[in-house]
Amino acid sequence: MHLVGVTEAMVSTADISEAVQHVVDIIIHAADNTIPKSSPRLRKFRRPWWNEACRDSYRSQRKCWNIFRRRPTTKNLVAFARRIRRRSQRVIMDSIYFIYRILYFEQTIVEKVKVANGVYKEFSIPVLNTGHTFDRLLISKFSRLGIFSSFLF
Repeated sequence: MHLVGVTEAMVSTADISEAVQHVVDIIIHAADNTIPKSSPRLRKFRRPWWNEACRDSYRSQRKCWNIFRRRPTTKNLVAFARRIRRRSQRVIMDSIYFIYRILYFEQTIVEKVKVANGVYKEFSIPVLNTGHTFDRLLISKFSRLGIFSSFLF
């Protein structure tokens, strides 16, 4: 058997326990270098709506649960402790949906402006492909869209 890092001088010592210790140290060192280690840091909460009010309400919920466990007459106490987290989750998720709706609306406007400018050839407006004669109303509409597109790009 051939181990990398183990020399003949390490193994041929007079004390067998010293030779075994050298081989064990080499194996442990090789394992430390090859086996991935987990991070010592704790995981972060992956919930975007978790804030200090949620943390405090969770603490009070655990406290209320202990009281509720001893005296089960207070049903609404646990529900009240959860209400703060639900409210915070609803507010944050509503803001995320609002941002998504704004971005989606802006994307549709950008696509319409690109279509009007003829950037998308396969989706161009058929009125523009009829030749060089344009209606004055169409020219004014597309000039407004062109001014709007200069702000977007």
